Amino acid sequence: MKHHICQPFGTGDQLATKVVADIGRHMAIRDATRVGPGIPVQDIGIDSMRNPADKGKSDWSQLRRSLKTKSRNIYLTHFIRPSSKPGQQFDIYIYLMKHRSNDFSEVAFAEFFMGRYWDNKVFPAVVQNGFIGISTAAYGPFLCICQVTFHDGEKVMLNRYIDFEAYQTGGAGI
Repeated sequence: MKHHICQPFGTGDQLATKVVADIGRHMAIRDATRVGPGIPVQDIGIDSMRNPADKGKSDWSQLRRSLKTKSRNIYLTHFIRPSSKPGQQFDIYIYLMKHRSNDFSEVAFAEFFMGRYWDNKVFPAVVQNGFIGISTAAYGPFLCICQVTFHDGEKVMLNRYIDFEAYQTGGAGI
C-alpha cells in the first residue's frame, strides 16, 4: 500500500470503469506529443468555424510575463505520497515555490484554504527550513487557494488543484 495505488471498488462495473480510465490515461500519456525547444509543433487537425486565436506569440509572452510579475514569481505546488492515515488516500505537502530562487525573505506569511473538509479553516504558514507550506491528508482531489502576504503589505492569491493523477502516472515524489 505504501508503494502502489490501490483504489477500492464495490461492483464489477466500478472496477471496469477504473481499469478503462487507467488504460486510457496510460495510452494518452504514452502517445502524448513531446514539446520543447527544437521539437516542431504538429498540426493537431482541428477544424473549426471560429477565427484563429486572437493572441499572437508576442501577446502570449506578454501575458506570461504579466502573470509572473503579478505573482512575484511565487507559485503554489505540491507533492503526494500514499497516506499513512486510515481512510485517506494520500498525504500531501502544498508549498510555495519561487522561480529559480529559494529566497522567501520578502514573504511575511501565507494562508492556505482548502474548503469544507477542513472545516473551512484558514491555515497560516511561515518559512520553516527554507519552505513555506502545509501538510495534510486527503481521500480525493480538491482546490487549494493561498493568499501570500509580503512584508511590503502586498497580497497575492494563488491556487492549485490538488489532483492524484500525477501519482498514477509517476509524476509525484515519494
